[in-house]
Parts: sequence; structure tokens; C-alpha cells
Amino acid sequence: KIQDNKTLPVYLFVYVLVFGFCVKVVMLCPGIFSPYPRYGRYEPHLTQAIKYIVTCTPTTAGDENKATTVRNLVGCISAMPRRLQCRYHVVMLDETHRLEMGVTFQRLGEVVDAIPSGGPDSYQDMITDFFGAWCEDTKKLDLNKIGAKAKVLDPSVMERVCGKGAYKKLRKESAWARLDAQSVGRLEKALDAFEADLARDNTWTRQDMHKDDVMDWAPREKRCMLRMHYIARAKPIEDERTNRVQHVAPGTWYYKVPVKSATNDKWLEMRKGAREMVYGREDEDNEHHIVPLRTSRGKAGGLNFVENYMVVVAEREENQYAGRDDNPQNSAPCLFSIADARHQFQHDFMASTIPYFFDPSGSLNLKVAFTQCPQHFHESQDKTDYLDTNNASFFRLNCMIRNCSGGVSSCGTNGTWMICHKSPSTIWEHQRGRVRDRETKSKILEIVERRTFHESCKVEDTASSLQAVVQGRHSQFINRKLSYGMAKAAVGYLAATQRWAEGGVVLSLQTLTSFREQGHWMVFVTLLFFAAFVASLLRLINIDDANAEWVVVKLGLLSSETMELLLTPLQKSVHWLVAHMYEAKLLGTGIKDPQVYTFMAMQFVMWLLMLVLCMFLLWCVTSFCKIFRRRCCTFPDQLRWCGRLLITMDNLTYFVWFWTAFFWIGFNYYTAVTRSHYHFQFEGMMLFMGVVNILNWGMIISNAFRYSLSQSMEANEVAHLSMDNIWRSNQLFYMTAPVQLFSIVVGFKEFLRWQFYGIDISFWEGGDRGDTATSIVKYWTLMLVIGPFVCWTCYAIFAHEYMNAWAACVVVSIIGMDVLHPCAYLWVGDSKLTHDEARKMSWKQALTSSAWWKRKIYNAVLNDTLTGILKYVGPAYFLLLPAMCLSQTYFGVNGAFMMVAQTQQR
Repeated sequence: KIQDNKTLPVYLFVYVLVFGFCVKVVMLCPGIFSPYPRYGRYEPHLTQAIKYIVTCTPTTAGDENKATTVRNLVGCISAMPRRLQCRYHVVMLDETHRLEMGVTFQRLGEVVDAIPSGGPDSYQDMITDFFGAWCEDTKKLDLNKIGAKAKVLDPSVMERVCGKGAYKKLRKESAWARLDAQSVGRLEKALDAFEADLARDNTWTRQDMHKDDVMDWAPREKRCMLRMHYIARAKPIEDERTNRVQHVAPGTWYYKVPVKSATNDKWLEMRKGAREMVYGREDEDNEHHIVPLRTSRGKAGGLNFVENYMVVVAEREENQYAGRDDNPQNSAPCLFSIADARHQFQHDFMASTIPYFFDPSGSLNLKVAFTQCPQHFHESQDKTDYLDTNNASFFRLNCMIRNCSGGVSSCGTNGTWMICHKSPSTIWEHQRGRVRDRETKSKILEIVERRTFHESCKVEDTASSLQAVVQGRHSQFINRKLSYGMAKAAVGYLAATQRWAEGGVVLSLQTLTSFREQGHWMVFVTLLFFAAFVASLLRLINIDDANAEWVVVKLGLLSSETMELLLTPLQKSVHWLVAHMYEAKLLGTGIKDPQVYTFMAMQFVMWLLMLVLCMFLLWCVTSFCKIFRRRCCTFPDQLRWCGRLLITMDNLTYFVWFWTAFFWIGFNYYTAVTRSHYHFQFEGMMLFMGVVNILNWGMIISNAFRYSLSQSMEANEVAHLSMDNIWRSNQLFYMTAPVQLFSIVVGFKEFLRWQFYGIDISFWEGGDRGDTATSIVKYWTLMLVIGPFVCWTCYAIFAHEYMNAWAACVVVSIIGMDVLHPCAYLWVGDSKLTHDEARKMSWKQALTSSAWWKRKIYNAVLNDTLTGILKYVGPAYFLLLPAMCLSQTYFGVNGAFMMVAQTQQR
């Protein structure tokens, strides 16, 4: 009797495999290109092509107190390149209007102002030296030492935070040792006052929150390019009965702008007259536009306020460069860097970043939209980073691949944007309202403040990246540790994962329902191409009629005689190869007629040739558009642009594939406890798995090694992909599936609120839905850890009689071991029982104490020995898969699925 695999589970598995393969192709395809070239090193004359540089530190509450924010500001100032030839602005964006934070800003300005000059032109260099040493002294502080929980700073920590530690080192080990006491006396007094201010932390006073609070600092020497600003944009108390919308409506605050003669220099003055719109007393004034005071209550709104404020500052006479209108630097683009309060730029951050905005000849490359550096938390080492707080697999593999086509997405912090303002530049712009007017019942044009960063959802970084892609601009990835972060509790990363997925769902729906937006049609076309690629694969695996006509013949492009004439030589070659492999028994003995293999091979070869032909046609179209770029509408003029569109599509749809993890887990449990028949040939499966292993690991190793080698040659710094990172990626594939399902449901709800009511969904408060996400993962991973014991029990009782049950039990056991660490960490990671306290307990007290059990489980599971063993279980399993296929072909099924499984969090 001929055995076949025409059963529902096998069909489902094959279709899932095809979908996974397609997603994997989308992930890897951008890696076939070479990264965009750029200028080799920082040189001061490059900055003459830049109008100004901004480093912005958004800070709210919680752990973002004085000490945390000061550490960040120190890094921003230290990053000022030497011999800079454009203005360098450091901005503290206080989103919670803390008066004490404004005082701290003033004390910091006094410290900078008190730094002595060592020569006629060295004041700026002295600032760089002092803050460089200060940055080095504080880069490895963590939230346990300076966060909100540290009510009083340890004296040694305080010395580092207030700058006295750096000052003492400079006085001993540098040219500062030659300065006399009179020269540094003022600085010592300023540091004393700064230390006294930092000692009064975590106590806040707020007033006049409905008004903007702005302070500017300028150096005593005008030749110094450093400027500092404290900004707290208006945050009025809103009527809790009304929706928090992004347009002017009852319960929201607004201000008036004259229809004529509105200028940027009057912007802040106009905002001072903001008032709340009251229902029934709407303001009707034909001489003025009404503008919402806050279109976004989230981070994007704050960044846009800063960006608009810097435009106003740059237009002031004292900040204009010599020659004013005749000087091209006054109309040049600017650079805008974002440093979240827990992330500290290192002293070489900006000097390393600036060359990426210039081409190899040293000319400013306006096609570069932004650069992105990885997030690095020094206290989260790979082996103890149980929830992948460093997001290492994303930064050390995905970003490397995406950078080959210039498609790395912005991650918010550590990003630097090139902003090109229109001339003349105004603060206000028109937008088509989403909510219909009450009287006209139609969507009218509204006046809002200009928005450089998207305010439509919680993932403003991804949304802004999408806009850059459709405009034809690209990004640059700087794979170096140029910023040191302070990690929150690891469970906070799960909250971030949920927030990214929810924002991705909202952004996807917004993009798919806004076809008329500039460039969005490209995303639709990319989706259609992807759908056609999937459909071609599904047709390929479903064809079983050897006499079926070729598609080109059905379409009438070629006659059947011509097609046969063209394919005869190819068919003979394929048949010769298949016959030799069949005789060598490399294809197994289940199928007696080698013509079947010849038919399948011919179908695959023809599919591959058609794919190559499509790629060639796409290359021809993009080359044509590049030649006639100025005369054509916006259309991709490079294959790398097409690669970026694939990445954008991936960012907008990655959450759609959450179900693959559920399917694979369910498929293995189903196989472990039920009678199932999957018939695969041992030899063919072994050959297949051998080839797949070589291709998969070859890709990972070659990509990681290529970038590691490049970075080591360029900066003597290596950020390599470790075995821990690969292991954590496998863990996330299983862990985050239910969180993504939850995020899809919530995302649909949020999108409907935004679309129909105009509600602002660009912000979150407190832990948002982080607690829910953490609880979901806790119970889900616990189920996966307990599940293997149930399967092995069933195997011992009755399932040992089933063909593939043993292999399925092994697979579910490996899944359980993969999630064991994060499960244990979530359940017992907060164990606070000390060794001494445990020793003092009696046996009865210990056995009845949950704290004692938590400590025992923590020590048994979360230790270096077990971690070292488990992280190699997965890779060892993959390496042994080809040999294991000789005993159970089901192992090959598992290996094939895991090769195409993908985890992406943003």
C-alpha cells in the first residue's frame, strides 16, 4: 500500500512552513546589498554644512529624577565635538513641569560658566575636557544607585554625580594640574552649590502648568558654540469628562493665531494666551485661527515642541552666522539627537555620528534621514539578561541585515535625525481633520503646529521611519556602544514589547486606511508583491498534474511548442541529475518512479527562473526611474529602496504571524498524544536538514562576522552576536505570542478611538498595560514548562505506541527548557530572602515559607551553570538534527519549522 502525507495536519504544517519561509525571505532579502558609503572620519569643517545640532533629553517622573537627568545632560554636553563650527544646543525637556528641575538646570549652567579658560581659544575645549571626564565617571551608574528608590545618594556616588570626582581626577592627571587656585575657585564653589541642590531630590513642586516654561543659557564667551535650554511645554489640567483629543474641542486648550501677519517670533507669546474651550461658549473669530495647545501628550509632542522652539531660537539675531542671508549655513539642515533620560551619550557620540551624514567626498548627503545606535545596558550581561532587555538579537543581527539597504528603523533614543526645513519656515501647517465638523458635517482643514515626528501612535519612531522610506531617504546604523543606558526592571521590557506591538497594529491600520497619503501607495504595492510571492509558492507545492500547462502558455505569452522547445535541454539535464541521485539512494526508496522527482525539480527550477526574471524587470524599472528621476513621479529608483519597502512592510505586519508559535506548540502536543502518520524518507530528510543548517548558520555567522570585522577595523570595537542572543531570540518566539495577540485586540480598539473620535493615543501613563502583559507571559510560560511532564506521562501510559510521539515529546521538552529561565525569573526573580535569613529558619518555617521556596528555585534555575548548559541545548539540537532524522523523520519537520520561525519586536 502506498503511504502518503495527504492529511490535514500535514497540509497545515506545509502551509505554515511556506508562510514562515516568505517572512524569512523578507527579513534576509535586504542583506544582499552593501551598506551605503559615508565619509571616513570626523573633521571640523564638516559642521559648516549644518545649521545647528540639538541633543534633546526628554524627562518625566519616577526614576527620571535630578541625578538621572543630570547624568544624561553631562553625556550630551560631553558629546560636543571639538572645534565645532556650528551651534550646539543641549535641551532638557521636562514634561512634568518640576520647578526644582529648572533650578538644577540653572545650577548646571553656573558650573559650565565657572569652568576656567586655559588659553585664548580653549574655553570650549576646557568644557569638553571637564564633561568628558564627568561622563566617564558616571557612565556605569545604575538606577539602584541614583534612581527614585535611592532617597539619599551614597557619598561616593554623589561625588561622581555632582562632578567633583571628575574635577579631582583632572586636577591630578591632566593639564588642569597647572591651573592656580584662583582660576578654579569659582568652579569649586559652583560644584558645591550643585551638590547641595542634588541632595534635595525626589521632591517636586508644580505650578502654572498651563503655561510654557522656557529658560536659555548662553556661555560667557560668544565664540563658544554651546547653548543650553530648559523647556517645559504647557500641560494644562483637562476636563476629565471629555476625551483627550488632538483637535480643538470642548474640554481642550487652544490659542489664537492671526490669519495674517503671524510670525515665528510671536509664537510663544501667542501660546501664553491659551484657554480652555467650554461647551456652549465656543470662540467664533474670523480674524484668527484656533490652534490646539497640545496635539500630542506623548513623547512625540514634546520633541516637536523642542524642534519648533529651536527654529525660533536659530532665527534670533545672536544665533545667525556671519553674512546672515548670504551665508548658506543659515539655511542648512540641522541635526536633532534624542537621548532618553536613562541613556547617556558618550563623549565620542556626535563625532562618530556626523560623518554618516556625508558622502565619501565630504558633501552633505540629504538622502540620509537619520542614524541609529544600539541601546546598551552595561548591567544587563547576556548570560543574565533573562528577558533580553538589551534587545541584542535585533541590534546585532536584524539591524546589520537591514543596514545593507539603509532600512534600519529608528528606535527613538540614540537616534539622530537630519531635519531639512522649508524656506521660509513657519511653525504652523495645515492638516485635514479626522473628525467631521459639527456644522458642515465634513472634514475640514485645521491649523496645527508643525510636526516633524509623527504623533499618530505610541511608536512615533517607527512611524517617522516609514515616512522617511516613502520619501526615498535611508538610514545609517552605527554598531557601536556610543550610549550607556540604565536598565529598568527586566519585566519592564515585556511592557515595552506589548507597547511596540500595540503601536505597530495601530500604525499598520493607519497606513492601510490612508492610501492617499504621500508615498503610502508604495507600501500597498509591496504588500501585493508579497502576496503574489506567497501565492506562487502555494501553487508550486500544490501542483500534482505532470501534464498541466505552464502559466506562460495559459496566458498566451508563449505557445506550447515553443515552451517545449525551450525546456527540453533543461529537462534532460534535470532528469540526468535526479537519476544519479536516485541511483545513489539519496532521495530514498518510497517513490519508485524517478520521473516524479524530475517533475518536482522542473517546477522548482521554472519558479526560480521566473523569480529571477521578475527581479531583473524590477531592476530595469528602478534604473529607468533613476535616469529620469527629475521628470518622474516619486517611485523607487534603487533596488535598495525596494529593500527598505520590504522592511517597512515587515514592520507593519510582523505581529500578524503571532499564530505560528501557537500552531507549532499545538502541533507538537497534538502529535505527542494522538495517533498520527507522517511519512518522510530518512535519507531525503537528512539531506534536506543538512543543507538547511548550512544555509541558516552560514547566513548568521557570515553577517555577524562581517560587521564585527568591519567595526574592529574601524573603531577597534566589536559588538558580536553571541550564543546567548540567539537563545534569547528563540525564547521570545514562544514567550511573546500571547502578548502580541493581546496587543492586536487592544490595537484595533485604539485605532477606532483615533479614527472616529480623534482621541490622542500617542502617550501612555504609568505602567500602561505592562502588568497585564507580564501576567500573560508568567502563566503562559508556566504552562509550557509544565506541559512536557504531562506529555511524557501520556507517553509512558499509552502514547509510546504512536509513531511520532517520542520525537514530539522531545520537541516539547526543548520548548519547555527554552522558556524555563524567563518563567523562573518572572515567578521568583523578586526573591529578597537573604542567605543569613534562610539559615536562621527552622525546617518547618522554611517548608511553609513562600520566600524560602522562591530562593531555592532561584538558586536552582537562575545560576551560571544551568544557564551555560541550557543555552547550548538549542544549537546542539540543531547541529544533531540531520543525524536524528535517521531515527525519526519528525525531527526534520521540527527543524524545518524552526529555521523559518522569526521573532521581531519592532
